[in-house]
This record gives sequence, C-alpha cells and structure tokens, in this order.
Amino acid sequence: MDNLRIALEWPSGVGPRVRPSVTYNLAPWRSCSLSVRSGPVHQDASRIAAVPYDVVSTEEARALAADNPLSFLRVSRAELEIAAGSDPT
Repeated sequence: MDNLRIALEWPSGVGPRVRPSVTYNLAPWRSCSLSVRSGPVHQDASRIAAVPYDVVSTEEARALAADNPLSFLRVSRAELEIAAGSDPT
C-alpha cells in the first residue's frame, strides 16, 4: 500500500488568518505478532505478568518484584528501579 497524501486548506473567512496548506503523510503501520503457545514468551509469562499498578503500594510492589527482573511491575511502577528512600527530583 502506498502512502496516502491529504492536503487540507481552510476556506476564506474560516480558520487562521494565514491560510496554510497542510499536508499529512499517512503510511500503513506494520504490525507484528508473538506466538504465546511455545517458546520463551510462553515459559516466562507467569514471571512477566503483574498485578495492576494501582492496587499495590510501592512497598508491596517492591516485594512482588524482588528477584524478578522480568516483572511488568518494573515498568508500570518505575519507582521500583530507584533506591528506596531516595528523592528522584
């Protein structure tokens, strides 16, 4: 599929004072899929899966993610990667 080009122009009296011609370049997004039936994705699924970030406190999340570098809590609760008690600001 080729890229789709769309040109927009405002009619007179509508839009900004200067009537620019705006062009958008749209391209299809190429997706990918992972097989979860076999291989490392399936074997590590239980280690990656995590509770929702907003149902555990930071201390509880630290305990759940301890000794598990694959836990998604390390993404959804990024403060786990900062030493406890430190001020990141």
